[in-house]
Amino acid sequence: MAGQYQVLKYTRRHGKWSYVTNSKILYPEINRTYFHLIYATRALKGLREYKKIDNDLLVEQNKLRKRLKNGGQQTLFEEDKNIDPYYNKIF
Repeated sequence: MAGQYQVLKYTRRHGKWSYVTNSKILYPEINRTYFHLIYATRALKGLREYKKIDNDLLVEQNKLRKRLKNGGQQTLFEEDKNIDPYYNKIF
């Protein structure tokens, strides 16, 4: 955590950003940080918009982790319901 704080502090000071924040992205299957996404802006409006998206990300991340914990399979794309069912069986 201390290293993460130093990176944010350094980014803010040397980039001359007004606002710097981060999002913690977890591994889907385990309780461990995968990476930190750093966001820097000079506008408070940008920070507010980022935090809205960050909250949505957190909700989706938790849904995925819960589904995987309950034995669900991780998928990148959902099956397209508008495609002919025969096509879905082939691929």
